[in-house]
Formats: sequence, structure tokens, C-alpha cells
Amino acid sequence: MSTVEEDLRKLLGRRRPGYKPVPDRQRQLGSAGTCKIPYGGDLPDSSPCMDIYSLLHFNDDTGEPSINMARVIEGLFEVHSGRQVRVFLDPAANVCDDVMHASPYTWYKLQLKNQYRATLKRTISDYDAPLNTAHWWPPLDVLTAPLAGGQMSILRADYGMATLEGTVYKMLTQNELKAPAFFSTVPLSSGLLKKSPERYKQAVEEINNYFCSYLTEANHYNDSAWAELYFRYNNQTELEISSTDDKATQILNFTERRVGKKIPHRDEVEQYYKWTCASAPLIYCTVTNWTLDADEAYWGIAPEPPGLYDSRWKCADDLTIGVDLISDYALKKAGLNSIDDVNAGNAPQVKFADHFIHCFEKSDGVQQFIGGKDISLYWRDKYDEEGKPTTDKDYQLFTTVKGDGITHLWSLDIYPDSSIIDLRYSIADGLFIPNHPHGDDFLPPQLPLANKLELQDAAGNRYSLTADNTGFVLISERLNSRRWKILRDDYQLIS
Repeated sequence: MSTVEEDLRKLLGRRRPGYKPVPDRQRQLGSAGTCKIPYGGDLPDSSPCMDIYSLLHFNDDTGEPSINMARVIEGLFEVHSGRQVRVFLDPAANVCDDVMHASPYTWYKLQLKNQYRATLKRTISDYDAPLNTAHWWPPLDVLTAPLAGGQMSILRADYGMATLEGTVYKMLTQNELKAPAFFSTVPLSSGLLKKSPERYKQAVEEINNYFCSYLTEANHYNDSAWAELYFRYNNQTELEISSTDDKATQILNFTERRVGKKIPHRDEVEQYYKWTCASAPLIYCTVTNWTLDADEAYWGIAPEPPGLYDSRWKCADDLTIGVDLISDYALKKAGLNSIDDVNAGNAPQVKFADHFIHCFEKSDGVQQFIGGKDISLYWRDKYDEEGKPTTDKDYQLFTTVKGDGITHLWSLDIYPDSSIIDLRYSIADGLFIPNHPHGDDFLPPQLPLANKLELQDAAGNRYSLTADNTGFVLISERLNSRRWKILRDDYQLIS
């Protein structure tokens, strides 16, 4: 709202559609900050609700209060929870339905639920992947990775995966984590990284710290998070290749190194190799200790010092940088078009699908990690020692890669929340009572019952509001600790 508009409204008052003319109510003279001039906060007693002009806010440019009445204070954030709040000093006040009920910022409620041992049922896609050294980025992160200049997007949406459990993962065992819900405290919006790198880092770190409290080495978390898919053939159970094919060189070298022995060779004799499994599809996928560098893994920032990919930090960074994408995806999954459509009944469905933070069990590539099937490698020389051509009957088993590779998963519920929380003063209790429009399950525990509030505006300017026997004391640090007394009988600001 412009300063000019505010000044005109203070001088001339405001006519509201559907309301009677603003009354020129007699005021006590001689006190600073009081006068006979009607103003936008003076609604008729019969008014059923308060419109946006009836709510006190502080001017972004000057820090001055918008009106001389403080029945309801708008546009501030509670310091400890970080949430945008609407403070009701008048317990009987109600705001009109067309007043904004959603904040331009978003916060998360996160809930780590269960830990799983699982196997992978499929790759990120089901297309044939001919023999090559192809690295497979599993569909386990919230967002894609910034590889090769790709666009930031919801990874599962790119592949049409509404769910991962039963589709990508086969769960073997489950243990309840008993982790409390976590409520983020930094107001998130697109462009936060550019506007305030310090607050962006704070947002990522607080989410990552929550994950690190439960995803620990003792609970089988490790940095093994990258799988190598050498090939996938959907309609066959064996693959044969000659040693003259360059594509065979690297996969054979890796296999020999991991098995710890060499395939016997005779000088200048061509060899054939054959991979087989019991049933289609034929897949060879192992886990390596090689992983992404930080600048390839994260859209936002890397942990310090910058290192390699960590799926806990990746999830925290994705949630922070991709808050708008994630919120839109959660709304779409709940069948809603807008944040304004969220209510207490459907809020539990506004969730980012079934997400899992992951790592692979350490294996150094000696296990098969997809499909739960063993894959065997055979070899034969093209000619025997007498120079005669060999046949399939001459294949010798070199190794069998067991299909028992384990993936460790931690299920995570992700609820983006943009609600403005009411803090309504209770005269009977002498406390400000927090109320979330979607129910207590979405109420941050950092919002305790209290008779004093610590508040701040979007720029970080601090305010304090304290209740006493006759009303309230409001202090603005931005205006050199300027104080206002607010009496409970008329809620006027008295300097």
C-alpha cells in the first residue's frame, strides 16, 4: 500500500461497500496520537467483520502504523516459529472472508516415519539400455540434479510416478522411527537464495539437521548413493559379446576388480563373454563408491566444505530451492487448484506423495541391486588350444553376482503450508492462544501460550507486544523503541 494512499485514508476516512459511513466518534483530546479525525480502522459497531483496511500493519518504508487502532495486527512474523501470524488483541474481532488467509511464504511440516530394508524392482525408466557404461540416477530425490544444464523439475513427475512403494521399491522389513514432526522456521519463497543467501543456508541447515538426527551410521545411513546400470534388456535372458567390442572392456575390468580375480587369457586369442539370468529382463546394476560432486548435485548450496552428494542434504536443498514446485505438486496431488482451496478437511492430503531418503548398502559392486535376480558371467576362447572353434558348450563360469543388494530407505511426509496462524488474546487466561486454520496437527510447537509476543516484519525489524491488566504495550525497535499503550476498552494506539 502506498504512503500517499495511507495519508489520504487517514485524513478523509474510507467508505466501504455495504457499510454505513465511518462515524466521527468523539475522542479524548490532549493525548499524543489521538484526534477527532475519522480513519480507516473505525468500523461501525454493527459491522460483522473487519476488512483489510481495519487491520493494523506497519508501513514497509517508514515503519509507521497504518491506522490508530490495534484490534488486529497484520503482516508480522512470530520470531521463534518464523510463522506469519495475525494477532487479535480484541478477542471478539473477526476478519472478513475476502481478507488474505494464505501467506506469500511457505513453511514445511516434515515427518520421518519408518526405516525400510528394500530391493529395487526397476530402473528410473523401463526402456532398453544397451551395454554401455551408463550411470543411473535413481528416482529417489525430490528434484532432478543440475547435470548437463537440465531444467529443475519434480523428478517423479517427469517419469509419471505417482508412487514409489511397490513400483520402484519392494519393501522387505520396516521399523518405526518414532521421530517427532519437524516444523521449518524460515519463510520460504522462490528467489530466496538470491535475495538472502544467509537465510537460504539457515533453511537448508535446519532441515538437514532434522534428517541427520535419525539417518545415522548406526541406522545404516552411508554415502553410497549411486548405482551403475551397465545394461538392461527387457525381452532376453542372456547377452553375448566379443572381446573385440570396446564396450566390453570397462565392464569386464570393473567386474574382475570387484570379484578379485582375472579371466584367463591366451595371447592374441579372441574371447566371448555371456551374461545370463533366470528370467527376463536381463539387468546388470551394481553400486559404486563414486558419486556426484557438489556442483553437480545441488541446485542451491552445498554443505561446507563442498564435497560429494549426500542424499540428506540433497533433500533439504531440494525442499528449499523448489518450494513453489513442491507446493504446486502437492496441491495437484490433492486435486486442488489453489492454496485458497485448502481447508481443515483436505489439508492432510496436501502432501508430497510418498518420498524416501535413500542410500545403498555397502557392497563395492559385488551384488546386483535391481530385480533381486542373480546374474552370471561366462567366458570362452573363440578357439581352443588346438585351434578348433569353440561353442556354447565350452563356456566356463567366471562369477555369479548375487541379486541380494539392499537399499535403505527412510520414509518422509512433506506438507507445504502457507497458512497465516491466528494468535488470539484470551482475557480469561491472560494469554495469546495460537490457532491454525487446518487444525492443531499443523501448529508449530514453537508457538507456546504466552502473554508476551516477540514479532518481526519481513525485513527483520523487531516488535514486542506484552499484555497487562488494562491492555497491551507495543514496542517498535525500528522506531527507536517507540512505545504505544493499547487500552482494552477501545484498542487505540496511545503514544
